Amino acid sequence: MQGKKDSMSEFLKKYPVKLSELCFYIFFVSLLFAKGIGLYDGQAMFKVFLVIALCGWVMKQFFTEYALSELVLCALLVLLGMVIYLNTHEKGALFCILLVCGMKGMDVKRVFRVGLVTWILSFGGLFLLTSFHLLDSPFKVHDKLGMGRIIRWSLGYAHPNVLHISYLILACFVVYLMQDKFKFKTFAGLMALNLYVFMYSLSSTGFLAVSILLLLALYWSFRRKFSRWEQILIQFCLPFCVLLSLAAPLVLKGKAFELVNKAVNNRLVLSQWFLQNQPAQLLGVDTAGLITSMRTMDNSYVFAFITYGLVFFILAAAAYEILIFLKTREQDGVLLCVTLACLIAGVTEPFLFNTSFKNVTLVFIGAMLFSGRMTGEKRKFPLLGRFDREFSITLFDFKTFLKCVNETALAYKTKLVLLSLFLGMAAGGICFALAKMPERYIMPRTAFEDTGDIEETYHLSSENELPQAGDMVLGYVDEHTDMVPFAGNIAAVERIRNTVCGTVVTVFFVYGAGSIGICSAVRRRERRCKG
Repeated sequence: MQGKKDSMSEFLKKYPVKLSELCFYIFFVSLLFAKGIGLYDGQAMFKVFLVIALCGWVMKQFFTEYALSELVLCALLVLLGMVIYLNTHEKGALFCILLVCGMKGMDVKRVFRVGLVTWILSFGGLFLLTSFHLLDSPFKVHDKLGMGRIIRWSLGYAHPNVLHISYLILACFVVYLMQDKFKFKTFAGLMALNLYVFMYSLSSTGFLAVSILLLLALYWSFRRKFSRWEQILIQFCLPFCVLLSLAAPLVLKGKAFELVNKAVNNRLVLSQWFLQNQPAQLLGVDTAGLITSMRTMDNSYVFAFITYGLVFFILAAAAYEILIFLKTREQDGVLLCVTLACLIAGVTEPFLFNTSFKNVTLVFIGAMLFSGRMTGEKRKFPLLGRFDREFSITLFDFKTFLKCVNETALAYKTKLVLLSLFLGMAAGGICFALAKMPERYIMPRTAFEDTGDIEETYHLSSENELPQAGDMVLGYVDEHTDMVPFAGNIAAVERIRNTVCGTVVTVFFVYGAGSIGICSAVRRRERRCKG
């Protein structure tokens, strides 16, 4: 028992942290974790996390020392967020502002480390539980990849696109924290995971967004310095995204409109309706009555422009343009890779400014605005600053632990890889052989936007009631829900997914468990020899 304690103590590390910093992490982690496990605004559990987060944010502000100009800026921004919320009943702008204002005195890398751990636990945990079907997950049925109607899994999130954007956030955390250590091996690993997530989401926009991030990071890993022309090109990224979002739907006509609309996956048509039918207001407008299941604002810029109004939109655009200008001049390529990738992804996804709390680039905005460089003021006005004591917290050091495991198991790496691959393929084969392949899936009619060609409709008393032998019911709600049959490639695709899932998870589990086991055995033997 004592040996185990000594072994574990090697991987415990004391981290100095201020009370104000801890309060920020309560705010940041609460909302990030809530979103990572698929909660959304309106749910009772999300409200609990929100209350905890707001308490943490308020305490953070009280314990933080501000310059007078920073206090005024913070107060005005929060006031703007409150006014927008009262006017639109949307909390997204307020969430963005709270994150930006909370970054005063925070270290960006430490925030990203905390964010990465939180996202791995929440997003990663939800992904595993839902991909194994241990938890029920929402899904859509779409005509994709020329295979007819097949299932797009959300794996715990509201929509398959949200699933892939969630992976984009994980990739952003990893890319930024890797900094100069980002090499082709990291690129290949993250791209492989990108393909794996795509297997479930079938989100072409999400896959493209992650690919852009990884390609930018790979380019920077070889480049390390922007030329003058590259710096100019980077400055045009945000204006291009804004023009593509707000001007293109109104200006482009005919073939040009069709071509661009197809390139952005029908986003121009969706944006066009809102831009033509809802004039932008200074402080936004309540769009709840405008959005339907078929008419959504899937563009972050259109969403902010229409929903939050001109004031918020102009301030956000200006902040991003200043950030890009400063970081380009500083040659901070990794930060720019993450920022540009998210801004580009915002053209086809609404995550930048809504309540998803997934826009990690707001951390950069907050660090820039409240770094002191914008005001130059030295005099501080602490509210409860004198109580902002520094103390140490002891946490498990995963970085040291993983490094130790990797170094110890290095001698057995080839055998471990071969064993993992063998058992992974065996597990995949078992999944393929035992997987039940129904002739038809019976699902709610609402799972697919257009089922007008399917005349068969069932009303089932339970999910165990099968219209005919060989059917499988998915997404059962109640006996009043219209259930329709889907056949074709849908069952074959699910069988392939389950096979790949079994293979991949087994490979990683065997390799990880084997490495930890070898490390534990070797270190135990070393301690016995020393004893």
